[in-house]
Amino acid sequence: MKKIACFLFISLILSVLVNAQVLNSPDGKFTMTFGLQTDGTPTYMLSFKNKPVIKNSKLGLELKDDKQSLLDNFEIARIDTSSFDETWKPVWGEVTSIRNYYKEMAVSLHQKESDRILIIRF
Repeated sequence: MKKIACFLFISLILSVLVNAQVLNSPDGKFTMTFGLQTDGTPTYMLSFKNKPVIKNSKLGLELKDDKQSLLDNFEIARIDTSSFDETWKPVWGEVTSIRNYYKEMAVSLHQKESDRILIIRF
């Protein structure tokens, strides 16, 4: 029984990680992983110092009176990554400058049946 449970767990993780895209924070403490399950369902995970903060979670929308939901059957159409780094000076406060430094990823998903494009930004 333990072997079957272990196999199912590994299969689940691998099904998510096959199409996985990883985004690390500038200091490397946060790691966000985005992927598609085998049925095209978008998922994400977030960890802090290699410890899970948000376990594998599904993304999607279900619209009222819509023939095709925005839950599954997606494929990755495009992935764009960028980073931003600036320092600005507040008018008043305890510090003389504040650094605004981050990385971002935009994933464009295409759903063939509805010909819809869904863009998710992390």
